[in-house]
Order: sequence, then C-alpha cells, then structure tokens
Amino acid sequence: MCNDNGADPRTRTFSQQLPAFDVKQALIRLDGDVDLYVQILQSYRQTFRHFSTTLRELAQAGNTNDMIQQIHTLKGAAANLEITQVHRLSQDLENELRQGADIFVLPEYQSLLAALATSFEQITAMDQTQIMNENTGQIFSGDALTAALHELGGMLSVYDTAAGKALLRIKPALVRLGLEAEVSRLEKTTSRYAFEEAEIICSRLIQRLGDT
Repeated sequence: MCNDNGADPRTRTFSQQLPAFDVKQALIRLDGDVDLYVQILQSYRQTFRHFSTTLRELAQAGNTNDMIQQIHTLKGAAANLEITQVHRLSQDLENELRQGADIFVLPEYQSLLAALATSFEQITAMDQTQIMNENTGQIFSGDALTAALHELGGMLSVYDTAAGKALLRIKPALVRLGLEAEVSRLEKTTSRYAFEEAEIICSRLIQRLGDT
C-alpha cells in the first residue's frame, strides 16, 4: 500500500520500530519492496537465533573454519539489513578469529550477543504490531491500516460502490484487532448503500485505531 507520494507508509513505522536498523537504506537495496524486507527480517531472526550456541558447538568440535563462516554469514546478513552495530562487531570478531584469537573472552563477543538480542527484540516487537490480511497476504502496520480506512472513508463520501470491495480487503486485519462489531455494522450499511452512515462508522474506526 502506498500513499499519495507513492511511498509505503510502513517505511516510517518500521524506522521508528527498528532503531538498530537503517530501514531506509536497506529498502533502497530492495527497490522499496517492504513485504520482502519483512520476510528477510524474519528469516534473519530465525537463522541466527541460536548463533551463540552454534558458535560454541563449533568451537568445541574444533571447526574454526565453520566458525569463521558462521560469523561471516552473519556479517553479510547484517550488511544487507543495515544493522550497523551487528555488522561492525561481527566483522571485528571474524578478523580476530582469523588471527587465532579466543573470541569468547573478547568484549566484542558479548557486545555482539547484546546487539543481536536487541535486533531480535525489535523485530519481535514489530511483528506484534503487524496485522496480516489473511485474504491477500498483505501486512498492515497501524499507520497503513489507518491510511486504508481513510481511503475507504473517501470512497464512502463520494458514494463509490467499490467501497464494499475495499472493506473486504482490510476486514481480516480489523477483526484481528477485536473490531468485529464495528466491521459488521460497516458491512451492513455499505451493502445497503447507506454511505453516510457507513462513513460515520468508518470515522469511528479510525478514531479507535488512534486510541490503541
């Protein structure tokens, strides 16, 4: 979903929710594909959630080359996602490991684990504010859902009969927020072309979202 300027409103939301990430720069790499960005974020968290355990197991097995590869892979992922601190620390540790250092006693190692934890926490918090539309697979942030409701309200104000289809697109997201009753009333008024009444309900939904 894009606003009048052609920008996805989730970009600003993600920038606020992911302070450890340079969201704008990462999206430049992805040609502005926000849905792909979300998928890569989730893959990053899934791939590296056991990073410390994996690294120690490799160390115990004497697999230094695999340790280097593990850190190198993290470095690359952090570069692609523009997680500055994770990228810098993993690069430092990779260099130390190549020189034969015991990285587990280095302060950079603990700093990296802390930076990783912070990045995972921010992604998890972001996930909790995303509402997946089960019909279309589109992910809505609070701002994007509010923008969709404003768009629906605009359609209702000019008696656009396509408003019903617009409502169906965002209905699952609204229901997930516990707004079933309001959505049901909005559906009924829209289906019988009571657009003025439907516009009032839509305005109330926008206000409810603003209060959450």
